[in-house]
Amino acid sequence: MPKDTETVMLTSINRISADMVRNEIEIAYTDGKDERDRTMLFNNKVSFDAAYVYLKGIFGDAFAETEDRYSAPRAAYGALWAFTVFGFLTWIFYRMAEKIADEGYDSSKKQVKLLVSVLELLGTIGVAVVGGIILSLVVIYMISRIRKPPVYLILHKEKYKQSGPIRVAFNYLILGVVWVLMLRIMLL
Repeated sequence: MPKDTETVMLTSINRISADMVRNEIEIAYTDGKDERDRTMLFNNKVSFDAAYVYLKGIFGDAFAETEDRYSAPRAAYGALWAFTVFGFLTWIFYRMAEKIADEGYDSSKKQVKLLVSVLELLGTIGVAVVGGIILSLVVIYMISRIRKPPVYLILHKEKYKQSGPIRVAFNYLILGVVWVLMLRIMLL
């Protein structure tokens, strides 16, 4: 076994989520008081299917199986949060680079000096380019998730609760509130 192999006790496993689109299996387990998870990535559908069938066979009737198909809005939600966070960080770093270029900056703290040095090196154009690349990658990821939304087969001990339309709408409401707050900050 490789040195970085982690052993998980079968009795500590609470849920197994198999992403049928991306050939990933996530195992959620309890480690003391904490709930942790580990993801296994598979190169091909054959090995992925074999691993899932094996895990399903181990737990037998102790775990129920549920299929969870994501809708397009539900599939895009995480990527929209990433877009929001990286967009706001790009704006903050752009403004900082702008201020440093106009006024300069002097600090004795090492972390601040490093950040200032990077922002001086990149300048506003560099910050905009790096931020634009990151945001473009997030958009590409979001489009791929919308085109092929995840389909999970979930093995679980207790009743599995899928996100319904009300919860998805509530999540988007929260995201909308965050956007409004960020726009107010950006326009000040």
